[in-house]
Amino acid sequence: MKLPFKPLTVPPLAAVTREEWSLRKQRREMPVRGYFTGWQIMTDNWLLRQQDRIWMSLSPAELEGQAHHLYAARGRVLVGGLGLGALLYNLLLKPEVTEVVVVEKQREVIAIMQEVWKRRSRAWAMRHRKMHLVEGNIFDYEDRRPFDYGLIDIWPSVGDMAMRPDMYRLANDGKVRAKEWAAWTLELDYISWGQENTYEVDELKRFDMWSHCAEEIGVPLIGRSWPWMGQLALLAAENAVLS
Repeated sequence: MKLPFKPLTVPPLAAVTREEWSLRKQRREMPVRGYFTGWQIMTDNWLLRQQDRIWMSLSPAELEGQAHHLYAARGRVLVGGLGLGALLYNLLLKPEVTEVVVVEKQREVIAIMQEVWKRRSRAWAMRHRKMHLVEGNIFDYEDRRPFDYGLIDIWPSVGDMAMRPDMYRLANDGKVRAKEWAAWTLELDYISWGQENTYEVDELKRFDMWSHCAEEIGVPLIGRSWPWMGQLALLAAENAVLS
């Protein structure tokens, strides 16, 4: 399957350490699988760590796995989880995105990225004009103005069991409103949903199944008009198993 979108552009970063958190560039050539594509060679990777725990990287899986979120984004966008700012950087580059509100609860992560922005001011300065950064928990955040799109990336593990109930809560508790929602590795949860409902693989590829999933879980997901969304989810699941 030829992907209808490109991977994210890697943002300009810098090595920063703050208390038990660090942002460092790893220089090591190694084979990796993309989120949707097959094996490839990765030479450089940025890692955000809390002591020995990796919270985020800029691996092909990360950059590919958020590319369709960028593809869907427009208007006023809510981002839950700052991470390394890869999606944020690309959102701010997209003319169809008019405003980005980022909610991040880890003060150290905010401080690290603010230091990056300070050191790389020339690369980031023009893009900051349509960004608002909020320190806090995404579940406590309230906004009277509706969003066109919300992307949540707050879970520590791929395909986290909390993802589906958390997404339902965000989409329905009334604190924030968005026309469409997405989440990091939501495609893997779609496969889990299909297995729970005993659907066959060929059924999950059908055009209407992604929309059926969105309706059943009570979240207006991105991709309901994309005929290739089910196939995309199956690619993600295959690469997750083989990685």
